[in-house]
Amino acid sequence: MKESVKYEFEKTCEYLYSRVADEIDNKIKSANLKNQDVDIERETLVSRIRNNKRDNAINRNLIPYCIMNNLQEKLKFASTRELFWGNDDVIYGYAVDLFEMMMLDILLERHEDPLYKSLHGALIDYVPFAQWMTYEKFSAVLSDDNTIFFFGYEKSVIMHNADSARINAIARLYSKVFDEIGFSIEDVFISKLIEITHQTRIYSKKDLETKERKTEVNNRGFYKLSKRLQDFSMQELLSIFDALSTSKESLGKRAYSLLMADVPPVLNHFISIEQSQSEYSNISNNKSFDKLLIASGKYVEELNKIQSNDERYDWAPPRDYL
Repeated sequence: MKESVKYEFEKTCEYLYSRVADEIDNKIKSANLKNQDVDIERETLVSRIRNNKRDNAINRNLIPYCIMNNLQEKLKFASTRELFWGNDDVIYGYAVDLFEMMMLDILLERHEDPLYKSLHGALIDYVPFAQWMTYEKFSAVLSDDNTIFFFGYEKSVIMHNADSARINAIARLYSKVFDEIGFSIEDVFISKLIEITHQTRIYSKKDLETKERKTEVNNRGFYKLSKRLQDFSMQELLSIFDALSTSKESLGKRAYSLLMADVPPVLNHFISIEQSQSEYSNISNNKSFDKLLIASGKYVEELNKIQSNDERYDWAPPRDYL
């Protein structure tokens, strides 16, 4: 049986850990407290949390249950939910950054599962994304010289432009979610992400003195955070991506379809990374391939100009990502 895909969401998890650690550190400093004032028995753990050190078993998820209540009470968080996520105003402030991190993680982990394919389908309408993702994919099997020959760019330039295209395509997607579907990512994050990730465990515990069993609620904090982010993405974001999936008539889809039709047949002749100089000369002398790739590149550039200049395709990212 095929194993299920597992996303790590490395950038997203690190972003959330760092945000909470910084918030705790700032509150301790602003209140002129010492670590021992927060928890006299666990001052070393307080230090680890505020400095975002998670390399031991006790706080691999940043904040263990044993210190949650002290952090909440001493630093005056209204609830453990606010301790981990902030109040609604705070969440609205970082929701765009969090959305960007999650999308980048899905794209860069590239599992070729329904989540990745659906996101890719929603982003492909942006012509630079279609262009540079294709160049990035196929330049990986080429030498530096042949990358310049095929695409007219060094690998470092392709990588840089691919990174920029990913970020700008995500910004464009963010705008489209509100414009075309009619709700904000912030509202989805507040109502659904925290509901899924901010879980508690209810269990029965025997009192050592009375011998009676009592029910306790254990807040699990960021326990299995990456899995919960994946659950949220599958339950809430997948349908959003599907709703924004690019039509065959979109400019980005035209660019992507053309490049995917022209580039692979050429590369199939020269797939080996280690090619001799004589073979490279033969490639360079093949004018039909040269003309085909140049023509495709020029057409894609024209589509990019149309998308940039025509108000039907124009867009404005919600903030400066670059």
